[in-house]
Amino acid sequence: IINNDYSILDNEYRNPQDILFTLNDSSLTATVGDGSTNPNNSGYVGTGGDILLPATVTKDGKTYRVISIGQYAFYQNQFLNKLTLGANIESLGTSSFSSCKNFVEFAVSSDNFRYSTIDGILYDHEQMYLYSCPSGKELESFTPKVSVKTIGSKAFDSCNKINKLVIPETISVIGIGAFSGMSSLTEITLPFMGGYLGSSDRFSFVFGGSSSNYVPQSLRKVVITNISIIPDNAFNGCIDLV
Repeated sequence: IINNDYSILDNEYRNPQDILFTLNDSSLTATVGDGSTNPNNSGYVGTGGDILLPATVTKDGKTYRVISIGQYAFYQNQFLNKLTLGANIESLGTSSFSSCKNFVEFAVSSDNFRYSTIDGILYDHEQMYLYSCPSGKELESFTPKVSVKTIGSKAFDSCNKINKLVIPETISVIGIGAFSGMSSLTEITLPFMGGYLGSSDRFSFVFGGSSSNYVPQSLRKVVITNISIIPDNAFNGCIDLV
């Protein structure tokens, strides 16, 4: 596949894979999607399920660097299987890939120096920050590699096929909602309560909020290996834990 195959935009600002781009003429940059909160606002409904985002797109004789994937760009997309980030992608919008039940693999252009992948999971280039696990990836259990220090917000959002997470003490920060929507999760091991060691966040913080409503009903076992503070009502309402 050659990047230029997908770089020419039509009159509706869509490339040959029928993906919508929003262009910024002042900076000559492009973003995937329309920037709204509408599900799958990139418009992708193509066959094959493999998307290759080009480094640049061209419209009316101008070339634009594709630098970002907008919020909700592929949210709830049921066609996406694999997505390759182009050389210039440097940011990902909120819930760009959430609830894509058939999405199993990230890939990254060899010319992209911001991101990298391990087994289809998206990290920063140095593999110290875990950005996103494809929501359709089939993993009975998962443990981040030792180089990872931060798990980003919504990193495992809607990863409904993972049963067990083991987050080691090498992790120093967990973003809010990192494990939101994991409806099959039965067991989790965490290095601390909340977003970081010594925080006053409740247990439900890593699932998206301050109440037990965010904690998956499937969860039965919790292990916290290093506790310095247990907030008031930390597990209030978590009636399914055994």
